[in-house]
Amino acid sequence: MNEAHAAVFDYNPDDLLGSSWRRLYDEEETRRLEADVFPTLEAQGQWRGETIGRRRDGTPVSQEITLSSLPDGKLICTNRDITERKDRQSELEQYEALVENINEMAFIIDSDHRLAFANETALSYADVTPSSVLGQDVAELIEALTGDGDDSSAFIDAMARTLDGEHVDERYELPLVTPTGEY
Repeated sequence: MNEAHAAVFDYNPDDLLGSSWRRLYDEEETRRLEADVFPTLEAQGQWRGETIGRRRDGTPVSQEITLSSLPDGKLICTNRDITERKDRQSELEQYEALVENINEMAFIIDSDHRLAFANETALSYADVTPSSVLGQDVAELIEALTGDGDDSSAFIDAMARTLDGEHVDERYELPLVTPTGEY
């Protein structure tokens, strides 16, 4: 037991020496490890995956773990705290679900002013598939979907200024013309 491993659980190594690894996991995770991980470890000599341990105060800690069996039967365990990464991933999934399920057009434009993402609502309004528009220059897409009017030019200019870091507090309403010619 080294300091880095013990620190993931908010312990000193001396606090854990001589105690079972089960001390660091709740009953459900212990059962999962014993049923799924240890048979793989025994058969293959190693296992790598994610687990959820418990810190000294009982809070969960997500970990990426690698277990390796030694010829003498001992076990090497390396772990890394991935709690923050898992929390960010969960947050991102929540935002993704929100964006996908709102009844408003939502899209992401990359630093090169190309369409990086469009939700289903945006794609259905424009009657296009993701593969036909993703990666395309946004100004060209807007012109194709709205025509070459003054409103679309002003919107494209405001969008470019926003993407360049300027705060633009302007509102535009543009009529969409789908590929079938409908408004």
